[in-house]
Amino acid sequence: MRLNKLPSGIFSKMVSLESLNLQGNIIRYWPDGTFDKFINLKFLNLQKNQIQLLNKTSIKSEVLQRLLQFDLSNNPLMCTCDLMWFRNWIKKNNTSLLSNYPQGYKCAFPENLQDTLLEEYNPTEVICTPWNPLLTMTLVLSTSGFFILVLMFSVYKCHTNIRNYLYLFRLHRLQKDGYLQLDNRQDFAFHAFVVYCNADREWVHASFVKRIEREGIKLCIHHRNFDVGVPISENVDKYMKESWKVVIIMSNDFAESEWCQWECECVQERRRHHGKDACVLIMLRTIDANHMTSSIKTLLQSTPYLRFKEGVGEEIFWQAIIDALRKPLSVPPMAI
Repeated sequence: MRLNKLPSGIFSKMVSLESLNLQGNIIRYWPDGTFDKFINLKFLNLQKNQIQLLNKTSIKSEVLQRLLQFDLSNNPLMCTCDLMWFRNWIKKNNTSLLSNYPQGYKCAFPENLQDTLLEEYNPTEVICTPWNPLLTMTLVLSTSGFFILVLMFSVYKCHTNIRNYLYLFRLHRLQKDGYLQLDNRQDFAFHAFVVYCNADREWVHASFVKRIEREGIKLCIHHRNFDVGVPISENVDKYMKESWKVVIIMSNDFAESEWCQWECECVQERRRHHGKDACVLIMLRTIDANHMTSSIKTLLQSTPYLRFKEGVGEEIFWQAIIDALRKPLSVPPMAI
């Protein structure tokens, strides 16, 4: 039996441990601080697991400095900005510490960097530092008077319905102009593949799926349609290709999920090939700034999204989603 995670506190009393071999498991992550108490640890082998990211909270610099040998080779590394800390650590330290480096350290995701050596992946602070909207907002508010503040408050209270209405209005206008549909949705097994995290599962199944499939739209859902016994990555790749569009349902829990981040990378690749109309974004719950990742930020900045809000205006939201799922892929890009 292979380990898929390291339970919290499993090594808390093994402070004298000098060598730890976890090679050949399917470990993806471990609780922060798992290795902090290993003051005598000299050899750490995590080769051939399913580790995608390594950051300053998963294993601290002080722990790495004490090691004589560290093996992270043959793991499916996700070469995104979230891996920049580990990449910078390698640049600043002696690579002889890393076993099988650089040949054993390759990018598995995203697709355009697949099989690229990690040493050739060089993210920069400029690329990976998200734009800070608070600074711009502060400058605007500081020069605004009472009338502007009242206006912003009114727009804030109604912005969800306004956004959804504008989305629906532009959708109808573009469809009315008429464009040739390049991809026929009848050629696909599913109308849309739904990306969501397990924490939002109840809303997705009880509200979203029931409401959308009532309109004759066939959705592909993880828990219902995936093949049993087949790795999740293969299921995602298979059923995303069999789906005409992709729906992404976002929230704080979604942003915290490493698996959802990988699915976002897959969606980005699909969007580059089929255009932004191939993706329908839904903000179920606002993502806090401290949970916002660079990949989600890029997706939100480049693709229109709908925001769910119960009560007044909810029907506009549902109609906008239905129309977006039925819209031909060849409709030109639009932004709100």
